[in-house]
Amino acid sequence: MWKFNSEIYTRDDLARAMRDFIENARPFLVNENSGYDFGESLAHHTPEGTLLEGWSRMLWGLVPYLAGGYEYEHLDDFIEGFRKGPELYWGAPQDRTRDL
Repeated sequence: MWKFNSEIYTRDDLARAMRDFIENARPFLVNENSGYDFGESLAHHTPEGTLLEGWSRMLWGLVPYLAGGYEYEHLDDFIEGFRKGPELYWGAPQDRTRDL
């Protein structure tokens, strides 16, 4: 299912790997592109928080990718998720969460 070329020698190789990783995760986007549902793998987050946590971790690769001058064809999906995610998941802050 996941396609990945493990040979990374150049900046372009790394950028291609990052794009491929994010692209392969696209089928798991849920809730108006504001979360990833990879299945049952909760740590100490609520189920909703887990969806948002997975989504936000993709930004760790996407933001440097974009800052490096590369373009991502589905960037609008992330922008939509950014606009909708806080409203869908966070609501009022709770004690002992990292949702702020």
